[in-house]
Amino acid sequence: MSQWNEDDAKKMLILDESQLLVCLGKQISSSRVRMIPLTQNKAMEYGRLWFDSKTDEIRNIICGNKQIRQLIINPGEDQVLLFLIADLIANLCTGVSPITVAALCIRKGIKGLCSSNWSEGT
Repeated sequence: MSQWNEDDAKKMLILDESQLLVCLGKQISSSRVRMIPLTQNKAMEYGRLWFDSKTDEIRNIICGNKQIRQLIINPGEDQVLLFLIADLIANLCTGVSPITVAALCIRKGIKGLCSSNWSEGT
């Protein structure tokens, strides 16, 4: 189903939101030449800014997907959900890992992310 590594998925799914934002920020930073070291706080800020700038696009991609909705209704398949989200948003994630972004979506909460797209019953 997916091109993503199972070990990477397991690692990402145990991180909290702050750790995922730092990972994302470091990925963003590594694509740029930096003369000064990147602090954890700065990496988190970069990650948050990137995610915030892409939230509407991510929402538009994943919230209309029936498989995502089904996995939210019947929880317990976090790795399947992670891989599905990563597959759906891969084209959006230039310079960053779709697995990291997908894990951040899960950690933030898909129901909250998609609340404006889904009825209250879901």
